[in-house]
Amino acid sequence: MQNTNINQQVQQIKTYEPQQLLNALYWIWDVFDRCNVPFFLVNQTAKDVIAQRDLTGNKIEVGIKQTEWISGGRRLLDAFATPLSETEDSATYQFEGIPVILHVYKPSECIEQTDMVRYRYEQFKVPNPYSKFVEIYG
Repeated sequence: MQNTNINQQVQQIKTYEPQQLLNALYWIWDVFDRCNVPFFLVNQTAKDVIAQRDLTGNKIEVGIKQTEWISGGRRLLDAFATPLSETEDSATYQFEGIPVILHVYKPSECIEQTDMVRYRYEQFKVPNPYSKFVEIYG
């Protein structure tokens, strides 16, 4: 039992190379694209993309509207990837050992219309305005 807790703590503080994180971001982008389910970037992932800098940290974080999630998005995503863990408002997937956390958000004006940001070779959506998103969701 104690080893499990230690392993979880190490996983939480481990950081990945920017290219590893970018590969995980492209993977989840591809999954959503194949499912034709809209999503947006959040938290550190969004901050790095907006600032046009290398991805940092120990995970990739994306968001989806609750309505998209419950109206079929979840079933479609599960056909392409199996979540490692789930709660009512998130699901954690994994790509080559990197956690990809999908957050499910209740309606808000800042996620109804998103901004497109070109990052590396693709375009990604981010909440609009992002400052309002941070104010509402933390």
